[in-house]
Amino acid sequence: MVNKWDLSQKKTDMELDMFKNRYLAYLQREFAFCPWAMTVFATASEGKGVKEILDHAIGIYAERHKRISTGEFNRFLTRTCLEHAPRGSRKIHNPRVYYGSQVAVDPPKFVINVNKSESIHFSWKRFLMNQIREVFGFYGTPIEIEYHGKNPDENPYKPVKVMSKAVKIPKK
Repeated sequence: MVNKWDLSQKKTDMELDMFKNRYLAYLQREFAFCPWAMTVFATASEGKGVKEILDHAIGIYAERHKRISTGEFNRFLTRTCLEHAPRGSRKIHNPRVYYGSQVAVDPPKFVINVNKSESIHFSWKRFLMNQIREVFGFYGTPIEIEYHGKNPDENPYKPVKVMSKAVKIPKK
């Protein structure tokens, strides 16, 4: 929210729309780490923009509490991986995405199970975040995504090596 907007207008000779666009560009540069944040121009003393703030707050509340079913999210993951497969690092060339689900709301949190969590490149993580926003919304709220890799110690199908000592059976 940009408050006291009427005072900033008086300090410049620029046209209002041009000044707003320049200021929006400045805010997008300075707050690049949270591109999901909305900007509302207001003058609280005159009551301008207050209704917009309340409307945005109600909308953001709804977005923060949105729940995506596991089936719908997994279909989305499958489509996304087919269109743009995840790239790996130099050590791991073939990262795999198995499944995912939304585990929390307020803020929305997703857990995605992969073969090795460190194998997913940061650019693909950013791509997936943008795809989630494009398909499901979540406007005005941060999204948390955790990547869980398989732990080889917990694999139930891993062969177990059993070490036994040779025992001599006494003769009768």
